[in-house]
Amino acid sequence: MFAGSKTAFRAWRGRLCPGKWGIAAFSAGIACAVAACGSSSTSPPRASVATTLAAGSAALRQRDYWAAEQLFLQVIKRDPGNFAAYYNLGVAYEAQHDIRGALRAYAHAQALDENFVPVIFNRAVLYSRTDPQLAMFLYRKAIALQHDSPTAYLNLGLLEASQGAQLRAQAEKDLAKAIKLDPSLVSHIPSSLRAGLSTAGTAPGKKAR
Repeated sequence: MFAGSKTAFRAWRGRLCPGKWGIAAFSAGIACAVAACGSSSTSPPRASVATTLAAGSAALRQRDYWAAEQLFLQVIKRDPGNFAAYYNLGVAYEAQHDIRGALRAYAHAQALDENFVPVIFNRAVLYSRTDPQLAMFLYRKAIALQHDSPTAYLNLGLLEASQGAQLRAQAEKDLAKAIKLDPSLVSHIPSSLRAGLSTAGTAPGKKAR
């Protein structure tokens, strides 16, 4: 099993913050907004796209994946260019083991923002077993955009090692980089691969000073 086989980056909404991917702080008043509290109309006004997206993120955080899926689909229907809805929809599909749906949603998200590392990483994880060449390409793209991602180096190195002797040297190089960035990851590397690793003077499993 590749480290990071579970989705490494959770739901995101709002503007990106460099180096951070995760569910943004969620307003406690969102439930009232969704239900149009206080409205006397028999047909409550439809929630805004932003409100629906936020409600979907909340459902995702609460692991109500089906509800999250429905809310993100509503956002996409009203705003087909909404990157966050596609990305979060992919997370919801993946959590429900709908890999095809997740890949479709992630592909749409990457088409809208081709350099968003979490979606590139998540696609690489899903393709690791069905299309290793594409998975390696995606991991390398993620690393090119985020040079200090130890899990990307680890997954790439393990995948390269599985492809045979022709990629063994590159696999050891990438695995060594993963350990250098995060020595704790050495436990994810088979013993047969550890002997060939060179971690720039750092013994496997020990932090550099």
